[in-house]
Amino acid sequence: MPLVGGGGAGNTAGSNPSGTGATLVYAGNGIWAGWSGLVDPNNTSATAFSFKSPPIPITINLTWTCNLAELTANRAVSIQVELNGEIIMFHKGQQTANGDFPGSFPHNIGPFVIPAESEIVITLATTEDAAVDQFVTIEGRE
Repeated sequence: MPLVGGGGAGNTAGSNPSGTGATLVYAGNGIWAGWSGLVDPNNTSATAFSFKSPPIPITINLTWTCNLAELTANRAVSIQVELNGEIIMFHKGQQTANGDFPGSFPHNIGPFVIPAESEIVITLATTEDAAVDQFVTIEGRE
């Protein structure tokens, strides 16, 4: 059953009244989900998600995806997860000088237990001079 409250009249807690990446959506049967939308940081960082978690603890798994074809030699992409202003996870991948990327995408991260009513910020970054397409999906369970 969805939790009433959150984003305004008629919205369930964790609903997404302000657009993709704003928060999690309650999908039913104790399942929460979210998609950041396409984030194109250009030699900088960009917020993929910024939300307050639902009023119950949930366990989440993140899937981070990057278009490696847009990443040139010796350039990097990264993801950072903050919980109530504290960095709880930072992961960086860097293209090698010969253009090989150690690891693969999509990259699965988690699970994390998110306490009830916690502030979550997920930031994506790149050191590439041109935009690098990235996005994050979240699957959560009560």
